[in-house]
Amino acid sequence: MSRKIVLFVIIAIVISGCAATPEEAMPPDTPTPKPIPTNTPTPEPKPTDIPIPEPATLEEISVIFDNETLILEEIIIVFKNLFPGGIEYDENGERFLLGSMSQRTIFQVLDDGTFEPFNEDPDLSGIRALEIDRINQRLLVANNNEGEGKSYLNAYDLSSGDRIFRAEISSINPDLPHWARDVAVDAAGNAYVTDMESNAIYRVDMEGNPTLFLEHTQFSSLNAIVYHPNGFLLLASYPGVFFGEFQLLKIPLDNPDVIEVEITDGYWGFMGIDGMIMHPDGTLIMVTYPGNDTGRLHSDDGWDTAQFVGRSMGHTDVFGSAIALRGEEVYVIYSHLDLYFDGLDQSEFNIVRVIYE
Repeated sequence: MSRKIVLFVIIAIVISGCAATPEEAMPPDTPTPKPIPTNTPTPEPKPTDIPIPEPATLEEISVIFDNETLILEEIIIVFKNLFPGGIEYDENGERFLLGSMSQRTIFQVLDDGTFEPFNEDPDLSGIRALEIDRINQRLLVANNNEGEGKSYLNAYDLSSGDRIFRAEISSINPDLPHWARDVAVDAAGNAYVTDMESNAIYRVDMEGNPTLFLEHTQFSSLNAIVYHPNGFLLLASYPGVFFGEFQLLKIPLDNPDVIEVEITDGYWGFMGIDGMIMHPDGTLIMVTYPGNDTGRLHSDDGWDTAQFVGRSMGHTDVFGSAIALRGEEVYVIYSHLDLYFDGLDQSEFNIVRVIYE
């Protein structure tokens, strides 16, 4: 019997040149986001237009592995105030892709410790979600410009990093506030973006044309969204008090309507759902906050109902914001967005493999 193989990658990245130390404050012209109260979870604050810190440089790489199959366990990135708002894994490029709330750059992280820009786009800001369109080999990015009060979906060629389009979803309802939160893509290449401020789902076609897909009275503080290969969307909504009552909603694409998924066996009480993915085994995996747990839901009836089938307790006590699949392995990015929203500094960010017992 082969031994369990572990690959542990440590990436140490520091800000070069005149970069500020962790004790130094952010630039004086940087607005400080409103703090989150400690007693009751509140809706996710929106980022400000933060100046780009000095470029990062690779300082040290340490790789530990056993002898046969390599299983990545953790990547530790040291990069002051990176605050990654989204993560994906590109199988063809064999790399993790990271968005950032503070940088106008999407980064790639390789197993050998290489950490470098995948794309640098001056029109990027407030990156909150990444989604790979594997059929069309595109990277879809939900991002927000607080200064303009606008939200966008950007698409990039997954090989070259070249921008394909920039679709302004906030142009559909220009009189409403907007905050693009997550994105899913269907088999035809249509993207679906949740907007937690206007409480709507917008669709962006392959040419970058945005349209209103669905508004509904049951939508409230829309968050994570995934596409199911059977032709429907699953998304997280919070009616009433945000985080007070989680709902999982199902929306058929051929006849858009809202069906609440009844969650039965083993439901542990979801709080904030900050990321969801459909696993190849058919389960829906969620990362939650506060609590930073990940859980699995399974359905036997096409997601009219669902059952709790697994939980992995928080691997750390910090803010887990997004999840990605690498083959069948699940990875969480611990982004410390709570510190970002409080206007505080953070230098270390972890990509951790989730282990279910």
